[in-house]
Amino acid sequence: MVVMTIFGQRGLVHLYKLQKKCNEIEQFNNKLQAENKKLKEEIDLLKHDMTYIEQLAREELGLVKENELIYHVEKNDNKN
Repeated sequence: MVVMTIFGQRGLVHLYKLQKKCNEIEQFNNKLQAENKKLKEEIDLLKHDMTYIEQLAREELGLVKENELIYHVEKNDNKN
């Protein structure tokens, strides 16, 4: 009886494994919820914040405003 209670199909070992799996799933769920929150915030910025959109366009696409000058300085590593 004691062996069945500890090692059986519904024993303590099985219960421990289920609890561990439940904790892993909860952690993964919390991670996904945080990621969803971050994505929803970015969606809101993309829908309503023109400054954010401009910043993304400049950083990711290299866009510039009309009559704006861009200076590109190349570093010369040649020490001759």
